[in-house]
Amino acid sequence: MSKDILLSKHFKLSEFTVSPTALRLHIDNSPGIEIVVALSTLVACCLQPLRTVVNTPIIINSGYRSELLNNAVGGTSRSQHLIGEAADLSINEDITVLVSALLKTGIPFDQCIVYVSRKFMHISYKRLSTNRYNLIYK
Repeated sequence: MSKDILLSKHFKLSEFTVSPTALRLHIDNSPGIEIVVALSTLVACCLQPLRTVVNTPIIINSGYRSELLNNAVGGTSRSQHLIGEAADLSINEDITVLVSALLKTGIPFDQCIVYVSRKFMHISYKRLSTNRYNLIYK
C-alpha cells in the first residue's frame, strides 16, 4: 500500500507513519488496512475539521506506531497510537490555537493531552466506542 495516499484534502498517510526513530532503528512502521481505516476516521472526524477551522497547516509529530516503534519511543502498552486512533500535533509553535479551536467548535475527540512546555498536543478519536472528551494539560 502506498504511503502517499490522501486521507483527506490536507493529510497523507505518510505523515502518520514516518518516524525518525523508526528510520534510525530500521523499524518497519507500515500499517495494515485496519490501521489505515482507523487513521482515516481520525482524520475525517477530528483532524481535517480542525485543519479547516484553523486554516493553517497542522504538523503530525507522531501518528501510527507499530509495537516495536512504540516500545522504542517509550509509549505505553495501551497507546492509541498502536491502533491508529491518535496523533501528536503542532502548529507554528502555538498550541493554544489548536486547543482553542478544538474546544470552541465541538469537534469530537476521545482524549486531548496538551503538552504546554513541549508545544504539542496529543489527540485521539475512538471509532468503535464512545469518545470521552477527556482534556488534560501537562
